[in-house]
Amino acid sequence: MVLAAATATLVASVVSVASADGCPSDQAIAAHLDRVGAARALAQVGKAEVRVVGSTMRIVIQDAKGTALGQREVEAPADCAARTGLAAVLIAAWAGDWMRTNLGSADRSGPAILLPLVPATLDSSPGAAPIPSAVVSDQPAATRALAAATTSEPSSAVLPAPPEARSSLSTATTPPEPAATAPATRAPAKAKAAADSTRVGFDLAGLGFGIHDGDAGTYGLGVEGTVRFSRLGVVALAETIGDRQRAMGPAQASYGLACFGLGLRAREAWGSAFADVAVVPEIARYAMRGSGSELAQANDVVAWGLLLDARARFGWEVGPVAPFAFAGASFSLLHEHLSLSNRPDSGIYLSRVNLAAGLGFSVSLR
Repeated sequence: MVLAAATATLVASVVSVASADGCPSDQAIAAHLDRVGAARALAQVGKAEVRVVGSTMRIVIQDAKGTALGQREVEAPADCAARTGLAAVLIAAWAGDWMRTNLGSADRSGPAILLPLVPATLDSSPGAAPIPSAVVSDQPAATRALAAATTSEPSSAVLPAPPEARSSLSTATTPPEPAATAPATRAPAKAKAAADSTRVGFDLAGLGFGIHDGDAGTYGLGVEGTVRFSRLGVVALAETIGDRQRAMGPAQASYGLACFGLGLRAREAWGSAFADVAVVPEIARYAMRGSGSELAQANDVVAWGLLLDARARFGWEVGPVAPFAFAGASFSLLHEHLSLSNRPDSGIYLSRVNLAAGLGFSVSLR
């Protein structure tokens, strides 16, 4: 018991752990290494550094001077016991391989070689891939027992490796990755999505369109400004629509429309292509005028109304510019009526529904 405790203390002094949630601990890894018989091997090689960042666990083996001999990154299991066991098995296998390929060789001047002889994760669930028998059988007996216990195959399936396989494991080595060139931990996809969701952009668009209310058609021009918060946005819309004419008894009634509104827009993109829909309540100004030889006096009449506008755009982004086509409809909440002052029976109602379609382009000013 005294010897075991001394060994565990020795290993704990050469295993350092950095983890935000405190798992694994250096004492737990030391206990695992002691159980698989790799404690003294690690002490002779140097020391091990275990660092857990997010879902990634990095293990670095260093010599006594602190020079990195090699490193490896694996996915850190969520379970603390599984994470501790994975770190211990990797360290044990690497320390044993380094002892055989370096300390057991007459020429120790070359760089240290680490053989990743264990799988990247320990999965004890049914159907998990077994550790190759040639790899397991060439590790120390205690390490083989721990690794075999994590596989789903019976122990009889683990056979000794033939001599040529053991020879290839000892000689066909791969230089480790230098510590200075270790790839940086990639930002998780969720972090990127979160960054995109907080990005604010502003688009300014101009558009031309044709419009028809079922009785008469004309053309119009408009501008849009959209403040985007990821997929959602706030849109401001201003449009002016040319005059249309309707017969009204012996005369003609012409009417034009200008409107302004503020609403919401939802957007979806597929690469450079995009589509969005907007719903915009609008204030409408009707400018109406009678004309014809039968009128003794032509009066200009201005009336105000409320519209509810809905439209969809389909476009393609080319750098900051995005041409698009759109179609939409509006519904008047007020039913406007026109009539001659001396002939009330000749009055007409303006259509409450307008259909529009057109083209435009937007410029991103974000």
